[in-house]
Amino acid sequence: MVLKGCFKAKRNKKVKFWISYRFPGGKQRREFVGFSVEEARDAEGKRRSQKRENRIFEMLPESKMTFDELAKWYLKQTSVKSLSSFDRVKGALKNFNDVFGDFQLNEIRQTDLEEYQLRRKKQGRAAATIGIEIKYAQTAVTKAYDNDLIDGHCLKAFRKTKRLLQKGANVRKTTVSIKQYLKLKKLASAHYNAVLIIAFNTGMRLGEIRQLRWLHIDWTKMMIRLPKEATKEGRANKGHSHQLPCRICA
Repeated sequence: MVLKGCFKAKRNKKVKFWISYRFPGGKQRREFVGFSVEEARDAEGKRRSQKRENRIFEMLPESKMTFDELAKWYLKQTSVKSLSSFDRVKGALKNFNDVFGDFQLNEIRQTDLEEYQLRRKKQGRAAATIGIEIKYAQTAVTKAYDNDLIDGHCLKAFRKTKRLLQKGANVRKTTVSIKQYLKLKKLASAHYNAVLIIAFNTGMRLGEIRQLRWLHIDWTKMMIRLPKEATKEGRANKGHSHQLPCRICA
């Protein structure tokens, strides 16, 4: 009776077959492949062939996730919500979502991203801003891929799209002279005076100055040491250590 019931369940496609396999890095994946042992064997053979030929991107099932669904999932992640730039990330994804929200991720092509760049440029957005929007979207897509929510094909368009602004092209070339600096100090309020002193003497960004705390100051060596949470690049190193203002300039 048990065997008869089992055969009947298989005939009515109520028995599901799964296969398990490991990626080269050791991560294991379990995948539903159908309702017959033949489908399971075919799927297992296909995955072995893909792994042998190093076609890893093809080993994940096709994703039907839209960019809107991706954005909602990504913004709920604790690691993302804890970012100091969370509001900026949220705003950038919203702009990207206005265009690609209903697109399935595997439908977004490189030409679509290039069209987006040109559209945003015509709207008067700076090349750096457009680049950041693309970068944040790519980061969200990469995180979804790392969590096995989408396949590798969804990443291709983002990785191949070139930024409108080349690295280092937005470096500020204007230099404020001592005379201009002293004039600004004279006209500024007491609150902005402190900001001017630190900015002129250290070269710190405005966002970094706003996040400056007493614990970031090394009074022994007269240095300001910024943690990674307070820097634009998101890392703390020697490049984010600043000599405290001297008496003459302050």
